[in-house]
Amino acid sequence: MIDASFLELKYLQLVRSCAKKISKKFKLHPRTIRLFDDDDPDRRTCHGMCYSDGTIHINLRRGRSGRFDSIESSLDTVIHELAHLKFYNHTKEFWKFHRTIKQWFFKHFY
Repeated sequence: MIDASFLELKYLQLVRSCAKKISKKFKLHPRTIRLFDDDDPDRRTCHGMCYSDGTIHINLRRGRSGRFDSIESSLDTVIHELAHLKFYNHTKEFWKFHRTIKQWFFKHFY
Protein backbone atom coordinates (compact mmCIF):
# COMPACT_ATOMS: atom_id res chain seq x y z
CA MET A 1 0.00 0.00 0.00
CA ILE A 2 1.26 3.48 -0.89
CA ASP A 3 1.72 5.95 1.97
CA ALA A 4 -0.72 8.90 1.83
CA SER A 5 2.06 11.40 2.59
CA PHE A 6 3.96 10.12 -0.48
CA LEU A 7 0.88 10.66 -2.65
CA GLU A 8 0.36 14.12 -1.17
CA LEU A 9 3.96 15.05 -1.99
CA LYS A 10 3.62 13.82 -5.58
CA TYR A 11 0.30 15.66 -5.93
CA LEU A 12 1.88 18.87 -4.62
CA GLN A 13 4.79 18.47 -7.05
CA LEU A 14 2.33 18.21 -9.94
CA VAL A 15 0.44 21.32 -8.81
CA ARG A 16 3.73 23.24 -8.41
CA SER A 17 4.86 22.17 -11.87
CA CYS A 18 1.62 23.49 -13.36
CA ALA A 19 1.95 26.72 -11.36
CA LYS A 20 5.46 27.20 -12.71
CA LYS A 21 4.19 27.04 -16.31
CA ILE A 22 1.41 29.51 -15.52
CA SER A 23 3.76 31.85 -13.65
CA LYS A 24 6.19 31.94 -16.56
CA LYS A 25 3.49 32.65 -19.15
CA PHE A 26 1.73 35.37 -17.11
CA LYS A 27 4.85 36.82 -15.43
CA LEU A 28 3.69 35.98 -11.91
CA HIS A 29 6.13 35.52 -9.07
CA PRO A 30 4.88 33.33 -6.23
CA ARG A 31 7.34 33.12 -3.35
CA THR A 32 6.40 29.53 -2.60
CA ILE A 33 3.46 27.17 -2.95
CA ARG A 34 2.94 24.89 0.00
CA LEU A 35 0.30 22.99 1.89
CA PHE A 36 -1.54 24.41 4.84
CA ASP A 37 0.07 23.29 8.10
CA ASP A 38 -1.86 20.60 9.98
CA ASP A 39 -2.55 22.99 12.86
CA ASP A 40 -3.66 25.89 10.65
CA PRO A 41 -7.31 26.71 11.43
CA ASP A 42 -7.93 27.56 7.75
CA ARG A 43 -6.86 24.06 6.69
CA ARG A 44 -10.36 22.56 6.89
CA THR A 45 -12.29 25.49 5.46
CA CYS A 46 -10.10 27.08 2.76
CA HIS A 47 -9.16 25.74 -0.63
CA GLY A 48 -6.24 28.13 -0.83
CA MET A 49 -4.84 31.41 0.38
CA CYS A 50 -2.46 33.97 -1.14
CA TYR A 51 -0.45 36.17 1.21
CA SER A 52 0.94 39.63 0.44
CA ASP A 53 4.52 38.27 0.41
CA GLY A 54 3.63 35.92 -2.48
CA THR A 55 3.31 32.78 -0.37
CA ILE A 56 0.47 30.53 -1.49
CA HIS A 57 -1.03 27.87 0.75
CA ILE A 58 -3.27 25.24 -0.78
CA ASN A 59 -5.31 22.37 0.52
CA LEU A 60 -5.24 19.18 -1.55
CA ARG A 61 -7.80 17.51 0.70
CA ARG A 62 -11.37 18.49 1.46
CA GLY A 63 -13.35 18.83 4.63
CA ARG A 64 -13.74 16.23 7.28
CA SER A 65 -13.32 13.28 4.93
CA GLY A 66 -9.66 14.07 4.29
CA ARG A 67 -9.95 12.67 0.76
CA PHE A 68 -7.83 14.12 -1.99
CA ASP A 69 -9.60 16.67 -4.10
CA SER A 70 -9.79 16.21 -7.87
CA ILE A 71 -6.80 17.45 -9.85
CA GLU A 72 -9.09 19.86 -11.71
CA SER A 73 -10.24 21.44 -8.46
CA SER A 74 -6.69 21.68 -7.09
CA LEU A 75 -5.49 23.28 -10.33
CA ASP A 76 -8.36 25.75 -10.24
CA THR A 77 -7.39 26.61 -6.66
CA VAL A 78 -3.78 27.29 -7.57
CA ILE A 79 -4.86 29.32 -10.63
CA HIS A 80 -7.17 31.34 -8.37
CA GLU A 81 -4.38 32.03 -5.88
CA LEU A 82 -1.88 32.88 -8.63
CA ALA A 83 -4.37 35.41 -10.03
CA HIS A 84 -4.32 37.09 -6.61
CA LEU A 85 -0.67 37.93 -7.18
CA LYS A 86 -1.86 40.44 -9.79
CA PHE A 87 -5.29 41.37 -8.39
CA TYR A 88 -5.60 40.96 -4.64
CA ASN A 89 -9.38 41.41 -4.44
CA HIS A 90 -12.20 39.66 -6.27
CA THR A 91 -12.82 42.47 -8.74
CA LYS A 92 -14.08 42.09 -12.30
CA GLU A 93 -10.47 42.40 -13.45
CA PHE A 94 -9.48 39.55 -11.12
CA TRP A 95 -12.16 37.21 -12.49
CA LYS A 96 -11.28 38.12 -16.08
CA PHE A 97 -7.59 37.38 -15.40
CA HIS A 98 -8.48 34.14 -13.58
CA ARG A 99 -10.59 33.03 -16.55
CA THR A 100 -7.77 33.92 -19.01
CA ILE A 101 -5.24 31.85 -17.06
CA LYS A 102 -7.62 28.94 -16.70
CA GLN A 103 -8.56 28.87 -20.38
CA TRP A 104 -4.91 29.08 -21.45
CA PHE A 105 -3.78 26.37 -19.07
CA PHE A 106 -6.52 23.87 -19.85
CA LYS A 107 -6.12 24.48 -23.59
CA HIS A 108 -2.36 23.89 -23.60
CA PHE A 109 -1.64 21.46 -20.79
CA TYR A 110 -4.68 19.47 -19.81
